[in-house]
Amino acid sequence: MTTASNHTLSIYHDGCHWLARDDQQNMMTLSVAENESLPTLPDNAIVHQLFLPAEQLLSRTFQLPFAQPKFIDQDILGQELEEHTAELSEAWWLSWQAGKQNDGVAGIMFGMPESMRQHIENDANWQQAQYIGSDMYLRLHAQLGHCLEHAAAHPPENEQSSSAVAVFDADHSGLFFGLWQPAAEHRSSGLWLAMRRLNWREEDQLNSALVEDIKRSLLSMGWHDEQDIATGSLPPQLHAALDFSTWQGHLCEPDELPSRADATMAAASISIGALSSTSTSMGTCKAMNFRHGRWRSGSHLNQFTAWYRSIAGIAILALLWSINMMWQNQQLQNQLSEQQQAITAAFHTGLPNEPVIIDALAQLRKAAGGNRLAGAANQRSAAQWLQHVEQINQVYQQMPWTIKALSFQQGIMSMSGQSTDLQSMNRILKALQQRSGLEIQIQDTDLRQNQVRFKMVWP
Repeated sequence: MTTASNHTLSIYHDGCHWLARDDQQNMMTLSVAENESLPTLPDNAIVHQLFLPAEQLLSRTFQLPFAQPKFIDQDILGQELEEHTAELSEAWWLSWQAGKQNDGVAGIMFGMPESMRQHIENDANWQQAQYIGSDMYLRLHAQLGHCLEHAAAHPPENEQSSSAVAVFDADHSGLFFGLWQPAAEHRSSGLWLAMRRLNWREEDQLNSALVEDIKRSLLSMGWHDEQDIATGSLPPQLHAALDFSTWQGHLCEPDELPSRADATMAAASISIGALSSTSTSMGTCKAMNFRHGRWRSGSHLNQFTAWYRSIAGIAILALLWSINMMWQNQQLQNQLSEQQQAITAAFHTGLPNEPVIIDALAQLRKAAGGNRLAGAANQRSAAQWLQHVEQINQVYQQMPWTIKALSFQQGIMSMSGQSTDLQSMNRILKALQQRSGLEIQIQDTDLRQNQVRFKMVWP
């Protein structure tokens, strides 16, 4: 396949179908093969931009006690994901935005399924995609840009520079909305606190449950209606029902709302300059791009050819450093082995009638009469752990499920697992509560096709 015969595509999703627009602005619908998450490309076509629907992505907010956003990486956020959800970090390729907040950093991250990333990496036509992002982030960021331009041209007299902005972008099939916090020193910069997508039918736009759902979501994001701004695009009926006191957006009649794909394409056209020049520093970039770090598109590889001598020199230094570190590590391993042998010898000398070694130092201290309080606390903790494990085992014998992880820290029991459906998860919860006599809480759930991942905690 030659590049002369190729034509580039931008790929979108309308909530039901995959659509593509070529460089002559022609639109086409793409089909999806069975067991595939991405559509089949036409012959002689390569992907330039891919806008993934929010429903196929993981979306989470985070707060970390770091001095600067530059200290955040994929591994750190993956650890956060596993500690606070039932997700496995290796199942997601992450993209994020973060900024300074109070005594640390905060931000929002999106996760692309690792299977989807591998599909792109293994297909030469998909590999060319230079921008891969979330349609939710793209749409809301475009609406935020309109708000910031308006604020710069018409600065309010009494507005606090730190007030948050609720941003909306409605289309024919649903609504994107999120909360953006401007930086205290520069209102044109800031960070997204949260984002969400709500799909609706046309008759649902005035549904009271929908309105309450939006209001509760905004409150949980940190919204304060009395002082915070609301902007973006809404149908008049929904705007009236929400009753914002500080609305600075525009209204669009229901029959004039664009389709989801058209709204995404319009936002991409507005942001095309920002997307093509996106910074690789995830703390400062204007558009989050899954193409970052060690997973850049093939078109970026040639930029390193002019630096091959420097790269070779650095590689040699890295090799020498690695050899030195391996030698030092071997020396430390030898010292550790000698110390362990010495501890074992001391154990057998001091306790000749106790041949079983579990924790040599702890057993020697106990025999000497030291650290009794700590030993008692450890024994109680171990007894609680064994009791919890026995209760879980008794329930498991009656109704098996997949156990992902078990931990017992500071008196709190945590279990991550997977069941076939919500009913099975609830039966497991009730059985554990009856067996233990404790109040067990479901900390996180995630529904996927024919399985439910969950995380339960109890004292």
